[in-house]
Amino acid sequence: MDKIRLFYRNVTTLGKGVRVSAIAEIENETTPRKPRAYDPAIRPGHVLFTSALLQYRPKDGIEFAAGRDALPTGLNIPDQTTFIKARNRAGYYDTPTQVKAFLWGKRWLVAPYVFAPGGHEPASSREKGEGIMAEYDVLGRGTTIVGINSLRGSDHIGHRAMSGAYTRIGFGKWGILAEHDLTLRRLNEANGGAAFWQRVSYLQLFYYPREWFAVAAVTERATVQRPYLENLSAYKGELSMRLSSNFSIVVRGGIQRDALTGVVTPIASAQLAVKTVN
Repeated sequence: MDKIRLFYRNVTTLGKGVRVSAIAEIENETTPRKPRAYDPAIRPGHVLFTSALLQYRPKDGIEFAAGRDALPTGLNIPDQTTFIKARNRAGYYDTPTQVKAFLWGKRWLVAPYVFAPGGHEPASSREKGEGIMAEYDVLGRGTTIVGINSLRGSDHIGHRAMSGAYTRIGFGKWGILAEHDLTLRRLNEANGGAAFWQRVSYLQLFYYPREWFAVAAVTERATVQRPYLENLSAYKGELSMRLSSNFSIVVRGGIQRDALTGVVTPIASAQLAVKTVN
């Protein structure tokens, strides 16, 4: 069955720097990520709120937000199957309750946050913790961003400590998105007490031959140490077209290779987005 997702987004300004925002969604079929012993999949209902925030900006350069949302990230990639999303609890359904701040200047941004379960996670993986994202514009033109992201969290399964670095670079019609994350996971004694490292990498080279048309090449890597040994690589091509102010389409294709088994799996997807209100 084709997957259909309808969403409604609303932002209401209450005055004096205060606003509320929410995104409500309806799906005919949920698409949870592949579950793992140390990271069960979230299986929400067909109706969900992926964002619900109260935001306050006392002055330019300072903003506070509280509610449910995705955690701050340096690369806002729409492909939810990427390792940096699926393996870092940064996927479509990962929207914990949180309090966060955004502090910024002309060439820098810092976003500290604390988070707790959103309520729709499995009981064993209702995580709480804290983190920070920080980035700097090297040349001051908005096209050479380098940043770091660090997070610590714990649930009934165990603990994780993630540190990563990312960059967003643009030069004319070309650009690069890249990220590398390193996570140490420690399971609780009741779950075996194992400690192991997880590494995920993402690299995208994109080109805009036209303002409405983008071509991208992506390579990814994910490795996990024993006792959950994995060594995966993915190679994808992507075409994005904004057909009008209301219609856009994205087509992806490629392969994923398991270095441990030699198995190669094809990857293919197509996404049509329709916006009913400008």
